[in-house]
Amino acid sequence: MRIKKILRQKQGTTLVEMLACLTLISIILLMAARGLSSASRIFLRLQKTQYAQSILDTAMTELRNVAGEATGYVKIYENGTHIAGQTGTTSGTALEFLDSKGYVRLLTTDGCEATELYRGDEELGTAKAVEAGELLTRYYTRNNDGTYVCAKDGTPVARAMEPAYSKGFYMENYLEIVYRIPDGIQEGDPVDTMVVTVNLYEDEEHRKLAASDAEVLDFRYEVKYTKANTAE
Repeated sequence: MRIKKILRQKQGTTLVEMLACLTLISIILLMAARGLSSASRIFLRLQKTQYAQSILDTAMTELRNVAGEATGYVKIYENGTHIAGQTGTTSGTALEFLDSKGYVRLLTTDGCEATELYRGDEELGTAKAVEAGELLTRYYTRNNDGTYVCAKDGTPVARAMEPAYSKGFYMENYLEIVYRIPDGIQEGDPVDTMVVTVNLYEDEEHRKLAASDAEVLDFRYEVKYTKANTAE
């Protein structure tokens, strides 16, 4: 009898209590979702920063190796897109040098149109265009007078053309490399080092900087700085 009495006296949850409980649960879930969302954004931002720094470190390693290959002379262009007939500058986004194999190399992140490849007078084919923001090396055969041909009838030509990395390496970022000759170096002077600044941008217009690094690179061989017109 006592058990039946207790059961008869037991009251259920009212609608108001249930709605209040659901409201509290919703608030707690919303706060948790916001916290997770913030944590997720922080994680993605940190991951993106790590990726950007990894790209910079890899590019800088490549440039150190390149500096070890330079011999004869080095020359800097303000921009590496159209270099025919251009004299050198003390700072710019394209580096030209003579390597130990006797080829002229041009390093740039300024992009390049589709390029006809030649070995002497023999046409080897066409290299695909490379977009700005990717590190690219173009190779040229040097003439006896120290010049080389980089264009024929307005079309870029080269001995070879080689992107340093695949497009996916940049993680939809845009690389910019700025080369600078140390202060006080004049035309024809020997140069032992070069200042390199590597910038990584999130946009093609270079408005949003993702990461940046600078380093002084040492030349292994005897190198002279020139501004002379070498590209025809």
